[in-house]
Amino acid sequence: MGTVLGRRKVGGKKGAISAVTARDRRYLSYFLATSKCRRIPWDDFFVNADKLLLFVQPPNARCCDNCQPHLFPTETVAIRYPYPSRARRAVKPSMELQNAVRSALHQWRATTVQKHYAGQFIITGRYILSDDVINRIAERPRAITDVNVFRYVIPWGLGVANPSYAEEVVQVIHEQVALHPDPIQLAREEAAQEQANKKLEATAEKERYERLRQVFQGCYDAVYGETTGVMVFRGRGENRRSEPERKCQPFLVLPRRNAWPIYYEIIRNPISMAHIRKMMEAGPSKGYGSLDEFVAAWRTLFSNARTFNEPGSQIYHYADELERVFDSRLVALMLEYGFSLFGSD
Repeated sequence: MGTVLGRRKVGGKKGAISAVTARDRRYLSYFLATSKCRRIPWDDFFVNADKLLLFVQPPNARCCDNCQPHLFPTETVAIRYPYPSRARRAVKPSMELQNAVRSALHQWRATTVQKHYAGQFIITGRYILSDDVINRIAERPRAITDVNVFRYVIPWGLGVANPSYAEEVVQVIHEQVALHPDPIQLAREEAAQEQANKKLEATAEKERYERLRQVFQGCYDAVYGETTGVMVFRGRGENRRSEPERKCQPFLVLPRRNAWPIYYEIIRNPISMAHIRKMMEAGPSKGYGSLDEFVAAWRTLFSNARTFNEPGSQIYHYADELERVFDSRLVALMLEYGFSLFGSD
């Protein structure tokens, strides 16, 4: 008979643990918990030292997962439920919504009993949908997304067994949730919509200004490209070069103030093509943000030329001619890039 090493309770009574059982447990714990070679407790338990003389270990034999972990891959088991096992996060519903859900579900179960179980007294509304289930639903109605929620999240056996009941209840809940929107969620949706609208507006404005920029550049190039048909020399020394004489040459820069003080006494709003180009390149915030501003600058430039110079003079004639070129190109580009000829863009 084995030696008693300890005592334990079995079925409410104290029982003995034999030496053999205690040894088995000790070696099993040693085998499972060791971080060294598992053959050590294994061979010690079975006294294999005396038996190895009769056993020849085959070449390339595996040892254990501690010595050769790459030869003992650990399998990963993933359990995925086809239905929700926990409720999704939702804002706590208002008391108004909770009471509305309770009232609607009480009405639904009363109608269901009247419709399917009229004339009997065994199956009641509480049997179909208990007050406890109704209260749990009312506490988080926005978590009820589909019928599968009644499997584990809010257990309702009859709803699982009779999917048509579950679908009707989900529909009732969704109707009440729609009638009582969450103010926090509404604020989030409004903020998200406002942000989306701002992005759309920014994209539209960027596209609109890109079209404006094409019109600006096209008009400037049209005016700048008009020549007299005469070749002239520009620059000095090594930089001296021959190029076509441009009709806009008098308008490229303003006259020097110390050489033409009378010009600034007559012209109250002096402007040059260099200034117009600078404003074109400055962007909508610091430069021209609309066609009206751009056109107004050119009108001022041509008007200044006619104001300071006498009718019949060459500069006066160039101002009229270049303004016609500008107007013709402006209309063509506005039509090409989708700007209205009768409104402000």
